[in-house]
Amino acid sequence: MKFSKPKPLSGDKNKRLNSKESTNCEYSAAWSDVDKIKSHSEVTVPSEENVANAKDWVDNGSKL
Repeated sequence: MKFSKPKPLSGDKNKRLNSKESTNCEYSAAWSDVDKIKSHSEVTVPSEENVANAKDWVDNGSKL
């Protein structure tokens, strides 16, 4: 059995490098369904359910 030296990644076959289409899907993000907005900083706060769903996705469903 002959082993070859691994080659560095060049990105030649990566379709996303020159793509003009957005790959993010913000409608399913935890912060997209705002539960409330903090008055002093105007930071959006997602609902507890959305945070739990996002955590579940990261823990179990994310295959990035």
